[in-house]
Amino acid sequence: MKRILTATVLAIVASQSAHASIAKPDTGNGELIFVVQNETALVSFTLDLGIRLQTFQAFGNNFDYNLLFNVAADSNWGSFVTAVGGSSGVAASSWAVLAFDGVGPSTVGGRNVLTTAQTAAGGFDATATQMRLTNNQRFSLMSRSGNQDAFFDAVDTTGTHGALGVAPDISVHGSSVNFITDENPRAYFGESTSLTPNFGGNASFRSTNAVGQSSLFASMTRSSTGNLPTNLAIVTPFGGGAVPYATWLFNGQTLAYTAPIPEPSTYALLALGVAALLAHTRRRRVD
Repeated sequence: MKRILTATVLAIVASQSAHASIAKPDTGNGELIFVVQNETALVSFTLDLGIRLQTFQAFGNNFDYNLLFNVAADSNWGSFVTAVGGSSGVAASSWAVLAFDGVGPSTVGGRNVLTTAQTAAGGFDATATQMRLTNNQRFSLMSRSGNQDAFFDAVDTTGTHGALGVAPDISVHGSSVNFITDENPRAYFGESTSLTPNFGGNASFRSTNAVGQSSLFASMTRSSTGNLPTNLAIVTPFGGGAVPYATWLFNGQTLAYTAPIPEPSTYALLALGVAALLAHTRRRRVD
């Protein structure tokens, strides 16, 4: 039976001594964030999902690892809906799920990014191919740059994420609504000197998909120490290979991660393995 982990987003009490903070790229084990961007109203919504990159790396390919977040229950979501003009504005928005490890040497696995990607015309296989056009040098800027740092620093002082002068606490999770017209516009996902859908122009793809459209989720890392244009990053979609791709989907109210389901041939191999194990056990008992 599949295990479904459900997270209902709760408001953070403003008077607490520490504020909700997102584990950033410079921790080496950033937290997953969910962002929704409306490019007409120039407003974005950012939600800290409370899951660390390394945890997702460890469990994201498991058949029983499914996640469900009730975004509509978040205390700040209503403000975003109002800002974009209601349900039609939400439908016209785009979304992404991201996590960063910006620490480590310029070697294979030294840095890491987990990201959704805009689905290419040829489907998820074509999407993964497009992602693999990002070279190592640009990937290093994707995993951590002044733009990313500026985004997280700005977001962490807004909404239920927290306020200036209040001690951060990454064990608490919050959300915020940010406009490009804010005093610090870098908290807006998409501001040119902040975190953008194409990672400040460094990625060969966009991280966002339309509301209602499924997205693959992939791990990216460097392929070598080389920084030539031909030294391309390694892209590993969750669930790829022998089983279908795992997917994220935001339908305008809930955000869901669906783990890959084995192909029938995989089930057949598992059944054969169990049968062989049972037969071996019976033989040992007879002996």
